Amino acid sequence: MASQPSSSHAATTRLVNHLWQRLQNWFTALPPLGRVLLLLVTLFVSMSVLGLVLKFISAFIVVAVIVVALYGIVQAWATQVPTNPNNGG
Repeated sequence: MASQPSSSHAATTRLVNHLWQRLQNWFTALPPLGRVLLLLVTLFVSMSVLGLVLKFISAFIVVAVIVVALYGIVQAWATQVPTNPNNGG
């Protein structure tokens, strides 16, 4: 049983190496203008994805700050509500 994960890992490693080699061969076969255009498109897509991730993180931080502020307001309000001795509270 212990050999199965390593054989699976080895097969995955071989597959990744094979796909990487095919990608390198394909890229090398491109003309110089094609390489430049591909690199520019890759850079644009990478920056777009990075921008989306950063927007998501900043939105999450804003929501967290709002939730903490609301929690603090509710806690402050709850401690200031007087109890009515006539209601048994």
